Amino acid sequence: MTNMKKKIVVLEDHPLFTDGVLNILKDNSKIEISAHFKNISDFIHYIYHQPVDIIIADIKIGEDISLPYLLQYKKDHHTTGIILLSMFQPWEIQISYNDFPFESYVLKNSGSRVILQAVKDICFNKKYFDPNIQWEKTNEIPNKILLTKREKEILELIKKGKTTREIAETLILSELTIKSHRQNMLKKFKAHNMVDLLMKLGVD
Repeated sequence: MTNMKKKIVVLEDHPLFTDGVLNILKDNSKIEISAHFKNISDFIHYIYHQPVDIIIADIKIGEDISLPYLLQYKKDHHTTGIILLSMFQPWEIQISYNDFPFESYVLKNSGSRVILQAVKDICFNKKYFDPNIQWEKTNEIPNKILLTKREKEILELIKKGKTTREIAETLILSELTIKSHRQNMLKKFKAHNMVDLLMKLGVD
């Protein structure tokens, strides 16, 4: 029984992100990607009729929110490990650490290696939380608190005049991921562009 592969189901509607997840997981001998869905209805029908060990699910699929369905499924199948994906920090969508019902929370712009670690930990009955997660909003200095570790790395490279492609190569991430981080930073500080952002953070 211990040598049986863990069956994984993926709920995600962004092709580029899905390809990255599937590619990094496909060579792991301990897991098997059983199915991938782009809509919630087909996903729900499948997981209630087929054995599932781990679910990797985006919290937002099109205009639908998967969270209520995942919560109900977790109540019915408490042994299934669930990795919740999101572009938002938990506090931005009113999710707290104490009340978090699943095994893992991963930010989509952290890269596929973070998801791989989450899957590995769940296989050993451990919980895993993205190191870039912020569970609570604070009123402290924005550039010290609101920027994640990855965003700070990107910001440092931007200050050095690196392009998106150069930053992606340096951090071993996709250009799409770097662009997502940049957009998130602009959104957080209500900046019009990177120059405006640097000024808001007091960077010369």
